[in-house]
Amino acid sequence: MNVTLSPQSATMVRRKVEDGGFGSESEVVEAALRQMEERDQRLAELRAAIAVAEEQVARGQVTLLTPELGARIWDEAMATWEAKQVARADVLA
Repeated sequence: MNVTLSPQSATMVRRKVEDGGFGSESEVVEAALRQMEERDQRLAELRAAIAVAEEQVARGQVTLLTPELGARIWDEAMATWEAKQVARADVLA
């Protein structure tokens, strides 16, 4: 298969190889295609989650986000983040 790239894209591919991150131009293209596939998969998962959420809303299965609930969610998220930071520090120590 032969692919024609724009001059800008070709320059980017060459730079990736020259910078030592990839062994060949083909590796750069393969990595880009893998990332595109991963992005497409994430988008499909998000769209499926949105569809489920829309169905739940249509059935009235919702929870109102009150200031209290928002504060609880924030506190839980911060506690999780802080625990990960401690774990990361332990690994690096």
